Amino acid sequence: MAHRRSRFGSSFLLVGATVLLAGCPVPASYDTATSAPVNGRILWDDGTPAREIPILLATGWARTPCGKVALRTTTDSAGAFALEATTEHHSVFWVVPNLDVGAPGFDLCAVVGDSVRHIYSGIGSLQASAQPASLSCTIMRAEGSAHASCNDQRRQNVVVGGRWGDSTGTGRRGLYRLLLTAQPVHVKGYRKNYKVNRPYVYVQWLEPIGAADSTAQRFRVDSTVSLPIDRDKVTDIGRVQLWRREGRWMVSMEGFKKSFMNDFDHAELIFALGGPGEAMKVSGP
Repeated sequence: MAHRRSRFGSSFLLVGATVLLAGCPVPASYDTATSAPVNGRILWDDGTPAREIPILLATGWARTPCGKVALRTTTDSAGAFALEATTEHHSVFWVVPNLDVGAPGFDLCAVVGDSVRHIYSGIGSLQASAQPASLSCTIMRAEGSAHASCNDQRRQNVVVGGRWGDSTGTGRRGLYRLLLTAQPVHVKGYRKNYKVNRPYVYVQWLEPIGAADSTAQRFRVDSTVSLPIDRDKVTDIGRVQLWRREGRWMVSMEGFKKSFMNDFDHAELIFALGGPGEAMKVSGP
């Protein structure tokens, strides 16, 4: 789950020049939705509402997540927030042969402490209105900083399920949580001071507290582990899953990796999970 538009900045000039040379401008008045209406709720990883968290909605291209802020809001006492759609008016329509124009994208970020964390990438529309997005988000703390991600109607970046038991005989039991996010890091092939977004997948071992209630479940976070990923090779992960094999819970990740001549191939990584803090890589780059 990366801050997707930032990787295409170097190609904007070429695309723009192509449009000017090959396109035909037609006078027309129309609007496009640069972002969709968004409503959501953010919880801390223990299940409590993330109150008074600033939320940023950004449109257009930027070198950093949410670098071009269009709207702002703050979560309420229940961790809920809502943002209206944004639109852009046009007076000229460009007709370009053999060019398929995609809908504009937008980003959401949460300001946690003094850090701006990307939590969601969405799609607007080439028309005046876009399909609303309904989000369920989680913020966790690991490795000395906050990490966040959201689920929507199409994609599950936060997955809770499975069962674990403590092998030390304490009788503690609980659930697993997977959280897929992205962070800017140094990777091979880029200049020394340049960072690119690469995927991170965290596993948490959760102990439910009190009666199970889908609207107010609380957890004690026993352990948090960042699964090892070769980010020089694996460039993106689009799907994470929990499943069971021969009595053991497994994590699978599906995405893309670099291949010959800077092309990209499908990548799949699989890890086996055990008790708190136990995660072992089974296969993958």
